[in-house]
Amino acid sequence: MASTFLAAPSSAVDTGFYSVPYADTLYYHEHYSGSDEVTFPAQYEMWQSSGFPTPRPAPVRYVKYPWSSDIWAVHFFGPDREDWVWSVLDYGQWSRAGRPAPSDAGWIEGSTYWQYASSPEIFVAIWEDEPAHKLTPAEWRAAGSPAPERLWNQGIYTYPWSSSIGYVWDTPTGDGDTLTFEDWAFLGFPTPQTVNHLSYEHVWRFRGSSQLYLDSAITGIDFPLTFGQWSALGRPAPVIY
Repeated sequence: MASTFLAAPSSAVDTGFYSVPYADTLYYHEHYSGSDEVTFPAQYEMWQSSGFPTPRPAPVRYVKYPWSSDIWAVHFFGPDREDWVWSVLDYGQWSRAGRPAPSDAGWIEGSTYWQYASSPEIFVAIWEDEPAHKLTPAEWRAAGSPAPERLWNQGIYTYPWSSSIGYVWDTPTGDGDTLTFEDWAFLGFPTPQTVNHLSYEHVWRFRGSSQLYLDSAITGIDFPLTFGQWSALGRPAPVIY
């Protein structure tokens, strides 16, 4: 993390137009009263009305998360995070920039951090459609130790006698679904909390049959119970259909 962001200037860059090597975009940076400053993409008309001044190269570093293939350009227009401008690069933009080798970043703008009610583990993702990453303590510190959103009514659970893992999205009602391996991987492999019961789990059997079934977010519906599994649940009286 330190090697990535030591390139940030100790003070803001000068007012003016700035170019980036991977696109035709021009940025305009300006100081206001006090320490206020602003940076934004400049329209052609603005550059024209200013007399087409030669833009200066925007201070830039190329970074990525160690677990991701996405490469970002981060421009340090000032020393604080709110002064930095970020852009994720596609292959063409990365090639146009000279295919720079990215440094590992501890934090990238737009990252979201969260924590399930079932575990102290912290997860991060930037895009909604990308797999989550489970942070190590060192990775969390490198990100600046951000406070994660606590998903108080969501959790990942398993029974001590089951190999299935359930994602409960409403713990008071027990509403949820069994995770496939692909689902679990997409969530970042959260460690399930072992529980003996879930809210509103449902044991039942057909009239005239001794086979018991369990409906639960962990096992899914119509899960056939063995005598030992039923005993582990406390031998609840089944509903007869």
